[in-house]
Amino acid sequence: IVDGRALRVNVAEDRSRRSSF
Repeated sequence: IVDGRALRVNVAEDRSRRSSF
């Protein structure tokens, strides 16, 4: 499912994971 909100959440998680790494 492609949703603007889902996309934003995915990006936020990716940024958090990269920051954690």
